[in-house]
Amino acid sequence: MARAATPAAAASTSPARSGLVLGALILVAGVANLNLAVANVALPEIARVFDASQVQLNLVAVAYSLGLAGSVLYFGALGDRYGRKLLLVLGMALSIPACLLAA
Repeated sequence: MARAATPAAAASTSPARSGLVLGALILVAGVANLNLAVANVALPEIARVFDASQVQLNLVAVAYSLGLAGSVLYFGALGDRYGRKLLLVLGMALSIPACLLAA
C-alpha cells in the first residue's frame, strides 16, 4: 500500500523561487492587459475624430479583444515550439516600449 505524501514533502518539491516566478507572471499579465486599457482610454478621442457611433466604438473594443485572444492562440503555439521564456521576454521587450509610445 502506498503512503500518502506529507505536506512537508509536497512543499519541498516546489521551485525555490516560486514566489518570484508567480510575481513575474502576474506583472506580465498586467502588461498584456495594459494595451487593452490604452485602447479603451482612446475610444472617446476615436469617436470625436472619426465621428463614430457607440456601436462602432463597441466594435473597435470587441475587435481589439478578439485580436488579443487570437494572438494568445498563435503565440501559445509558438511558445510551445521555441520556448515560452523566449517569447515572454520578446513580448515584454516589444510591448512595454509600444505602450509608452502609445501613451
